Amino acid sequence: MEQAQTQQAVQSSHTGEMAVMGREGDTKMLWDKSQPVEVDVARASFDKLIKAGYSAYAVSDDGAKKGTPIKEFDPSAERLIMVPPMQA
Repeated sequence: MEQAQTQQAVQSSHTGEMAVMGREGDTKMLWDKSQPVEVDVARASFDKLIKAGYSAYAVSDDGAKKGTPIKEFDPSAERLIMVPPMQA
């Protein structure tokens, strides 16, 4: 059990996650922080969503960041939450 927890901790420290909220539910994108191509794909998706009016929030697994608004992609982030623009 302890080995599985250690492996999970190592895996999560190398993996970033972006949750995109939408009408049909959330979509998740994962990237390996050590893989430049995966980071570039995540950055392009982030930039496209920001351009479309989404708001971005950084959240950390340890609770240190609880929905901190961000304007630029952070490849080292543990988790990003993308919220669509509100419609009146």
